[in-house]
Amino acid sequence: MRLAGTETDLDLELSLKPVIQELVRTQVCFPNLKLLVDRIATVTLPEVDELSGNEAYKLTLSDGEKTIQALLKRRIYKTIYSEDIREGSFVILKVYHLAQGKKVNGKGTITSV
Repeated sequence: MRLAGTETDLDLELSLKPVIQELVRTQVCFPNLKLLVDRIATVTLPEVDELSGNEAYKLTLSDGEKTIQALLKRRIYKTIYSEDIREGSFVILKVYHLAQGKKVNGKGTITSV
């Protein structure tokens, strides 16, 4: 996932469109997807190798109606450290991949970007 500059202006807020339901249904990645950062959490992942570490940032993103999870790649962690991305800010996703997995409770699936 690659992020464009984060925005907090009213113009971006007004242009937020409900697209997550269609994104999940069609599995088509829309260009320049604008979403609101609802929540930022640190999660522990299985280690791939000794250098990669096992912590990652998980964002809960909203289109105003639905939410979706995003797992950040290590190379864009600096946007979290520098507070360019924070809860309540808007992001524009330029490049991202959809993935589905089983829910923790084992009932159904979950989609993330």
